[in-house]
Amino acid sequence: MKRVLYGAIVICIFAVAAFSQAPPAGPQDYIIGPADVLEIVVRNDTTLNATVLVRPDGKVTVGLLNDVQAAGLTAMQLGERIVTGLTKFYKEGIPSVTVSIRAVNSKFVYIEGLGISKPGPVPLSGPLNVMQLITIGGGLKEYAKAKEIRIFREENGVTKPIPFNYETFQNGSNTKQNIELRPGDVVDVP
Repeated sequence: MKRVLYGAIVICIFAVAAFSQAPPAGPQDYIIGPADVLEIVVRNDTTLNATVLVRPDGKVTVGLLNDVQAAGLTAMQLGERIVTGLTKFYKEGIPSVTVSIRAVNSKFVYIEGLGISKPGPVPLSGPLNVMQLITIGGGLKEYAKAKEIRIFREENGVTKPIPFNYETFQNGSNTKQNIELRPGDVVDVP
């Protein structure tokens, strides 16, 4: 009996700990940007269903509504905006709209410098850290200055350098520097 009670207490403790943590950011938090591809589905009116590209001005064309601002919104917010616009065309019932992100083309990180094998932009379609980006970039060249890598990140209109020492990461003495990259980050490998 004591074992069952002890087991139940342990399960409750783990359950409370699991539910008290904030859920990780997911697709519902993704902010739409220009060049992203979206799928719009209007239940009970398939004539309005479409796969659309977010234009450089941040808008998409939706049947009956013409141009709708999409950039800067989440898929759920865009769906709500489309529902609001469509309600004036329906006499009965509010239409149900689902917006899905089909391709992420608006978020990039960049790797450059003489010390990287394949410099250039890399689409940021999910979490990506510095070491992963270096691997995507073909790895360091023989003469790369591995101790002098910098991540340039813009925050509040100011670009700040963040140091990254490949050698101290690789030997395990400073693994915390392998930060998750954000859209627009530039990793310079001299």
